[in-house]
Amino acid sequence: MRRSRIGEEQIVPIFTRIGSGGKMIPILAPMQQTKIMVNGYTDNTPIGPELRREGVTSNLILSQKRADNVMIFMTSQGVNPALVSAQGFGDADPVASNDTAAGRAQNRRVELMLAGSGN
Repeated sequence: MRRSRIGEEQIVPIFTRIGSGGKMIPILAPMQQTKIMVNGYTDNTPIGPELRREGVTSNLILSQKRADNVMIFMTSQGVNPALVSAQGFGDADPVASNDTAAGRAQNRRVELMLAGSGN
């Protein structure tokens, strides 16, 4: 998988700042029966020219790149690549209104879903 620069510089600081992401890696890494789905989302703002120059032509593609980058970070920290998958959902399933900047910020997110026994 080719690594994308989109969001790359933000992955480690965000995982460190929120705590849960960075603290979850040592817990997730040894688990061999737990599937991890990394789901990426965006707000409904149209893609701007800077992202278009990088080949991002839709929010669906942007959300996939966000999810891919988190998956790459997780596997670089020791999570088994065979257990991790990434999927982008674009602006589907917003958690807040896209009518405000704060709401749009909440909708630009990555969620981790765990499935399995945890062993």
